Amino acid sequence: YTGLSYANPSYFAHDKIGSTAAAGTGSNGPCVGCHMTSANSHAFLPVSKDASGVITAITSTACVTCHNGDYALTAAKLTTEEEEYEAALEDLKAALAAKGIHFYNAHPYFYTAPYVDGGTNTGFTNWAGVYGVALWKDTMGAAFNANLLIHDPGGYAHNRYYAKRLIFDSIDFIEDGVINGAITRTLSAHGAAYLDGNTTTAGIQRM
Repeated sequence: YTGLSYANPSYFAHDKIGSTAAAGTGSNGPCVGCHMTSANSHAFLPVSKDASGVITAITSTACVTCHNGDYALTAAKLTTEEEEYEAALEDLKAALAAKGIHFYNAHPYFYTAPYVDGGTNTGFTNWAGVYGVALWKDTMGAAFNANLLIHDPGGYAHNRYYAKRLIFDSIDFIEDGVINGAITRTLSAHGAAYLDGNTTTAGIQRM
């Protein structure tokens, strides 16, 4: 969104993994550095999960290079991050649905009503109908941000700062057509926690 910063904090280092800037993480770039440094590297998974999809262990050897001591990363902490990320995305989907923009995981992804299997479903295209012609790009942007992150299930680990800001700003805008750095709609407890809110009610501020 225009005028807002999406720059990473100075201590963000995931983009340096697999380079000399992050010693001990290899030299093949961040994707290989995280996803192919486990004992079963060709599975391309930095974690192991149980049958229900819960993270049981961090298998990538790159993570511990930085995530140690006070910043130690455990399977439980990573699971919480994943759950909160998914909850925040559900809150964004709910905010969009409140404006008649309903997500369903099939092209074109946004519909004028909740998707019905086997029914007649109409793709949402009236982006100017929500907040007017002047703001149609921001309205579409909120939906496209949701679609982007829903299709990056590892977004909470790839770059949680960028992901949080996209989700926050999209909810902030779509709820009333104004970017003011605060979310006033009620969020789920997990979603609010992911967006650094201390409450599920009004007043969650942009990080």
